[in-house]
Amino acid sequence: MKKLVTTIIAVLMALFMITITNTANKILAVSLSDSIIMQLTETHTDTQTGKLTINGSGKLEAKAYDCYALDVRNGAELVVNSGDFIGNISAIYIIEGTATINSGSFSVIQPLINSATGHQRFTLNLFDENGLNGSAKFVVNGGLFENFDPSNNVAEGEGTNFVTAGCTVSQDGNYFVVSNN
Repeated sequence: MKKLVTTIIAVLMALFMITITNTANKILAVSLSDSIIMQLTETHTDTQTGKLTINGSGKLEAKAYDCYALDVRNGAELVVNSGDFIGNISAIYIIEGTATINSGSFSVIQPLINSATGHQRFTLNLFDENGLNGSAKFVVNGGLFENFDPSNNVAEGEGTNFVTAGCTVSQDGNYFVVSNN
């Protein structure tokens, strides 16, 4: 049954560009399965409560100049194990909750460059107040980030590090690669 529900949700997303809202503290897993999902309306993939896990090598792309690829709210948990996520200003925005990134690639359509570093500022972005009080957070265990260093997110404060201890960050051209050693 769980596989059937996941398949139905993935198909609906692909056909109708709908928002996923995971409510009532449910656990939901979605496989992108090499799909390309582009948001054409003013919506975003929204995790409100519960846990959403994303697997598969597909692509989720936000509407240009409008929204996030993924949005976490109300204490929800998002786990990204793979996929290509392209946001407008942010690939993932957390108002309240946790996003754990184990792998995947992350970029934005509309970059806001930090003049001091020359890197993108908001690829991974926290609602400021909740980032400071700890109710919004990223746990980065792996991934590929275009023009964004998750070990030094200046937008959240100089030296803000989302990368888990024991992981390394290396730069390869315009990409920062987080590896779990």
